[in-house]
Amino acid sequence: LAFQHQQQHTIEHSLREAAGGAAHLVERAVREQIGILKGMASSLAFDRWDLETVRKEAERLWDLHPEWRTVIVTDEHRPLFNLHFPPGEPITPLRDPESLAHVWATGRAIAGNLAHGYVAIRVPVERSGRLVYTIVAPISPQYFSDQLQAHVQDQLWKAAIVGSDGIVIAATPGSPMPVGKPLPWDFPISAEGYRADGSDYKAWASVAGSGWQVVIVAPAAAVEQPYARTRMAVYIGGAFAAILTSVLTLVLSSAWAARREAVRLRAEIEGRRQAQSALQASDEKYRRIV
Repeated sequence: LAFQHQQQHTIEHSLREAAGGAAHLVERAVREQIGILKGMASSLAFDRWDLETVRKEAERLWDLHPEWRTVIVTDEHRPLFNLHFPPGEPITPLRDPESLAHVWATGRAIAGNLAHGYVAIRVPVERSGRLVYTIVAPISPQYFSDQLQAHVQDQLWKAAIVGSDGIVIAATPGSPMPVGKPLPWDFPISAEGYRADGSDYKAWASVAGSGWQVVIVAPAAAVEQPYARTRMAVYIGGAFAAILTSVLTLVLSSAWAARREAVRLRAEIEGRRQAQSALQASDEKYRRIV
């Protein structure tokens, strides 16, 4: 029992570490994307309110990041340009007004939840202490799936990123957690956690600064396989010890019973010998009297 408890503790620790490491990797990827957009936000073209130059700079940056669907610059209410639309053409309305409202209210960059198949990374553009624009890059979920796949080396383990709304943002191939859908089981939103659920082990950890969670799902059979031989050796050893204990108990019990019987027989023999001696003495005395 102690050995099995130790194995469960080891499994829990490894799964928690895997979830925490994946969450850190996703956090770093998000921070890199935010850092790139913040570099664009520091352009001198914004100081001159020169959105045409900003657009050209955004196009050069877009060429370097194939994971971006486009680059959009907005004011407080609407997009001012979108690289998917040539200058002068009508632009589709914002698809993630929640992230725009959040950035405008807090003045901080944000990684939004999955919206229309993409994740919006949005950063503020401030001048003279005042928020004047936001820059947003919708990123393909595949970018984050690749980050997870690089971290989760075991092909039987599956990982997913879950947004603050409970919708799966990205997942490794073959994951039981489909992208764009809620998790198929009840999921406690907490900093980190672990539980054994039926035939699977599950662990999760928070992605700092985003409200996202990384979930690791591992089949119990695959996780326990490295411990199976050691566990079997412990079970066989325990069974052998139990059998040996039983045999030794029987042997010692038999020896003790034999010893007690020998003591009883010796006492009986001594009593008979004494009776025989007394009888012989009595017969000798009788003969003398006669």
